[in-house]
Amino acid sequence: SGKKPLIDSELIAQQVRALGYSPLVAPTMDDAKAAAVIVICDDTFANGQNSVKTAIRTLEAGGNLVVASRQGATQLGNLALAWKNARSGGGVTKARETEDCAKLAASALDKAISISIVRFGDIVPSDKNQLVVTSDDSLDAPISIPLAARALAQAALVIPAARNTSFSISGGEATEIDWQDEFLKLKGPELLRLDAASDANLEELILWLSEWATLFRQPYSQGLTTPVDIITQDDGAILSFYDKQQRTTTKGPPNARRRIPKLGGIRILAESNPRFPSGLRIRALRQPYDPDVAVKEMSEQAILDKLKRDFTSQWA
Repeated sequence: SGKKPLIDSELIAQQVRALGYSPLVAPTMDDAKAAAVIVICDDTFANGQNSVKTAIRTLEAGGNLVVASRQGATQLGNLALAWKNARSGGGVTKARETEDCAKLAASALDKAISISIVRFGDIVPSDKNQLVVTSDDSLDAPISIPLAARALAQAALVIPAARNTSFSISGGEATEIDWQDEFLKLKGPELLRLDAASDANLEELILWLSEWATLFRQPYSQGLTTPVDIITQDDGAILSFYDKQQRTTTKGPPNARRRIPKLGGIRILAESNPRFPSGLRIRALRQPYDPDVAVKEMSEQAILDKLKRDFTSQWA
């Protein structure tokens, strides 16, 4: 549109530095209607709350609010984290409160916006570790200033998969391929990825995945608490959860058919590894759930555990 860029990564880096490498409130908008706004949580919930409300008012319809939060915000029941949180003056608790405030404020809007929650550990001048992104809140690792600044900019305007999701990030070094491949984990989200041995063949690996999935065809087999349908794909298979009592029929007129609810599942696929062009890997992705359907964590974990064991014994 010819407008000045709404996000300046170097400006974000300068603002993070100004706080002595700890989080702050840093709006990056100078326009009445911004496409994206970043709020970086500080240790005062009031500041975070006010900044979220200001940011949401500033966003245009369809805009993206990025909340830079803290690792462990959803793990406050963990004793080690609780002790760390107490020693820091409750910063993690306040970050979680700011996250909740953002979600609540967005739900009350008369315009649609996206929310991205990016969780950092300690923000340090530099870090030699590679970029790591997880779709959960399991990380407890530092991130360098340049990487943190770029992560916020990427989440705000560059990476569609970062919208309406939360993720943790750490590290200090990353190539363009690293950025693309790590943020690929947010689609689904991804639950597992495993590298195959260097002599693996892609067609054979896809065939193995398709045949392996049939181990779960018998209802409640392999320790599952939920029955599954097996759907073969060109790159693997989908294990789709279903509920016998909610199954619908295609018989009768269209207006008499009930909608089939989305009850989740896991898609398993084989592909080339972009970081090692001659290598192969498999990935497992969560299938969509309806908003009112609880994630079937026990069944998911049973599938993932067996996949990891069987794949490691034959392909790693």
